Amino acid sequence: MILVCHYFSGDKHAAGRYDQTDEEAGWWDSIIGPGKALDTERFYIISTDALSCVVNSHKVSSTSPRSINPSTGTPFGMEFPVITIQDMVKAQKLLMDKLEIDSIYAVLGPSMGGLQALSWAVLYPEMVSRCIPIAACDKLDSFSAFFPLRMGIQAIKSDHFFNNGQYYDKTEDEKPMQGLKNAINGLALIARGRDWGDKILGSRGFIEGKDPYNAIDNLYDFERNIIHGVAARASMYDPNSYIYISKANILFDLSNGFDDIDEAVNRTSCEFLFISEKNDIFVLPEAIKALHEKCLYNGKISKHITFDSPVGHLGSVSHANLFADELSEFLNRGV
Repeated sequence: MILVCHYFSGDKHAAGRYDQTDEEAGWWDSIIGPGKALDTERFYIISTDALSCVVNSHKVSSTSPRSINPSTGTPFGMEFPVITIQDMVKAQKLLMDKLEIDSIYAVLGPSMGGLQALSWAVLYPEMVSRCIPIAACDKLDSFSAFFPLRMGIQAIKSDHFFNNGQYYDKTEDEKPMQGLKNAINGLALIARGRDWGDKILGSRGFIEGKDPYNAIDNLYDFERNIIHGVAARASMYDPNSYIYISKANILFDLSNGFDDIDEAVNRTSCEFLFISEKNDIFVLPEAIKALHEKCLYNGKISKHITFDSPVGHLGSVSHANLFADELSEFLNRGV
């Protein structure tokens, strides 16, 4: 069995379509399915919604701030307890117990999914045979923890309509959506990396008749690409859940509960494949390489590979095909 863990703004819809009305297939559809890197004809694959999953959909099964507090009969809002990445993994372990699964051939995921994969390897070493963290390391540096995560939290909480997280009974116009959009703007920018605008959009174009020199709100293409793209999908997400998942990522430290990272790594008994995007400015490739080398130093079997995507960190989701061959080789070796 292979466990796929989702990224920050994702959900369990990792591949295929729920029904004919779905506009898009799952976020890793390029590598999950018959004959693909995660071959569903060879492996049984499970994908779950993480605690506080930000996607606001009836198809999401996740306890979060929008869940009903049994003591009040209303959504938890900001009364929801602080959660960690490790809590997400412990919840997944309860699911595995319910399904009577006691062995995981491989656990993997991009970005926050990689943090969950690493936590599985440390918390339940007897269950995990192979761990594949993609664009993920043992903890974020201070820059990425503050921008965009802490700044995103502050953007949402400073929205006039935030009301300490009690907005679930309000109309869409009375919810903190502008704060959420501002938060996602920052996340979208750092996830795409420094070069995405020049590589993807080219020169600084703009809509004819709306020269940026003529008005403050006239935008270049690179500005409009993020701002309008975020605005189009912000309604899919819950602001409170965004805050809690941001906090969980800020808090993440693989050595938490242990004397140091060496003690945490020494608990593991799996093989590792670390995958980093060479231009990632959110989770630096050198930080991923350092954790790989820490595994080697502690006598673990570990390999580190890189790929080159025009959208940086985001490539771990949108350009999974770029590391599909290495992923397939690692999963099929010795099978």
